Amino acid sequence: MLFIPLLCVLVALSLGKPENYRLPKWTGLLYLPTTLLLLLVLTNDLHHPQADAIYKLSRAGIVTGSDKEHNCKPNTNIRRSEVAAILTRMMHANKRQSFALGETAEPNPAETKPEENTESLKFTQQPQSASAPKDGSASFTVAVTGGKKPYAYQWQSQSSKHGWADLTNDSRGTTAGADTPTLTISKSLDVAASLNYQFRCVVTDAEGTPVTSDAAKILLALDPLTITEQPESLRRHVGSAAAFTVAVCGGDGNYTYDWQVRHEDGLTEWASIPNAYNSSLYQNADQPTLTIYVSSTDQYDEAQYRCVISDGTGSTVTSNEVHVIVVTEQYDRPSITRP
Repeated sequence: MLFIPLLCVLVALSLGKPENYRLPKWTGLLYLPTTLLLLLVLTNDLHHPQADAIYKLSRAGIVTGSDKEHNCKPNTNIRRSEVAAILTRMMHANKRQSFALGETAEPNPAETKPEENTESLKFTQQPQSASAPKDGSASFTVAVTGGKKPYAYQWQSQSSKHGWADLTNDSRGTTAGADTPTLTISKSLDVAASLNYQFRCVVTDAEGTPVTSDAAKILLALDPLTITEQPESLRRHVGSAAAFTVAVCGGDGNYTYDWQVRHEDGLTEWASIPNAYNSSLYQNADQPTLTIYVSSTDQYDEAQYRCVISDGTGSTVTSNEVHVIVVTEQYDRPSITRP
């Protein structure tokens, strides 16, 4: 910046002159003011009245300069934050910094403030519906990020009988963790499931910004669908009835019965027996007990029967295969003789 005016004067003196024109010798005197000003700038720190004190504080790591290269500018105004930093380093030796002139300053970890999280508060983990036995326990967990810590957690519940309400921890252990990231519900889970209880968490950060999680519910763990009574093959005369019975337990209790028949000793596919199919021969094909009326020997020859039971969850079980043995021989009536 100091040499720009000098350059402008030299250019002005050279305008309109031939290429081999040489400036007169007196123009060399123009360099003197510029050179003098440059020396004053370069030696400004050396002749400042507080230079010794400034260098002493700098060597002690108390004053670190005004820029990244640690240059001191004593004639500039000092900011309040700089005053606070100087006073802190004077009082606490562990806050002082070590550096070399001309190097970029490395921040003191003790003075480095954590970067503020500008990300908005949001969930990184939503609660999931939990499956558990009626006498067990179910847990729901959330996780958040963003906002300003610390976070406050408040779990809520609603059922078919009431709206959303805050939960509290109770001494019986039925509800635990109502103000933590993980809520645990214990005991009487069948009641909670029957009333369609749902649970959610409201998380609030240090600035009072709330976010609400998705709702989750308790799913009762069901016993497996199991056949407790198998049908058995029967011997019947023509004109009589044969009844096959099956019994099940487990599942969700919403049972569907599908009695099926297969002819020719396994050479054909299993087929369902609808109630309307020759009702004079079959009844209650969608009930636990199937009734068959034996009308002839040929109709039941090599026929097999079974029942496929399913519940509301889609689980299925299949009974044993049974058949009707048609008895053709007639029993002799007992004769009565008089003495």
